[in-house]
Amino acid sequence: MMLNRFRKRHKGQANTEYIVVVGALVAALIVDVPGTDRSAIEHLSDVMKRNYTGYSYAISISELPDRNEENDN
Repeated sequence: MMLNRFRKRHKGQANTEYIVVVGALVAALIVDVPGTDRSAIEHLSDVMKRNYTGYSYAISISELPDRNEENDN
């Protein structure tokens, strides 16, 4: 019986710690970054959009011809 109480208490502590950590992370992402008027999540979103634009451009470029194939003809 005593062991069951210990397990429940331990599980409750883990849930509380999880909620505190997740809450702190969410708050850090929502709060405006010092020196800017944007939040960290807005900045992260812009960086991901720019990276995706560069990636999609690089994918769309056609392959360069192989120089060895040109010399064979």
